[in-house]
Amino acid sequence: NNDLEGCYALGVDIDASATSSWNTEQGFSPIGHQKESGLAGKFDGLGHTIRDLYINLSGKANNVGLFSRASGSNVSIKNAGLINVDIEGSSYIGALVGHLEHGATIDNCYSTGTIKAHAFYNGNNYCDGGLLGGLVGLSSRSTISNSYTTGIICGEGNSIGGLIGNSSNSTINNSYATGSVTGKFFVGGL
Repeated sequence: NNDLEGCYALGVDIDASATSSWNTEQGFSPIGHQKESGLAGKFDGLGHTIRDLYINLSGKANNVGLFSRASGSNVSIKNAGLINVDIEGSSYIGALVGHLEHGATIDNCYSTGTIKAHAFYNGNNYCDGGLLGGLVGLSSRSTISNSYTTGIICGEGNSIGGLIGNSSNSTINNSYATGSVTGKFFVGGL
């Protein structure tokens, strides 16, 4: 979070099961969650995995995932697996990235587990519990290649997909999704 423009790599597999008790049981706080642009650098999993990542921000949080946002043509996320995730939020939710935009790329990544989006009303704004995908919640002008998701994707609102919740001017290459996908409107297996 202190240097979102840096280059990072995983040296080992990570057991993240302890995250279920973090932050008053809200779990892991997405990387870049309190920042404007989120990840603006590079992340290489080097083929390693993160297992049992837990995030429960179903109350009012948008941009939920391992990375809240990833923005810019210099951004690349590659060679990483998220296994048995348990992630909940309100909208812009994906296991890997909540909101991917402005030329960012994802390559050779995957996720398994359960991801949910819940609707809420905070007295001023209504969030319909959408823009939910197994890997990315919303992809704008970005590229996802050689990636996949399996598991349960369940949203109470719109734009729910097995791989991406909503895609605008983005490219998807050699990627797939399996598992259950449910939502209200604009629901797709991919």
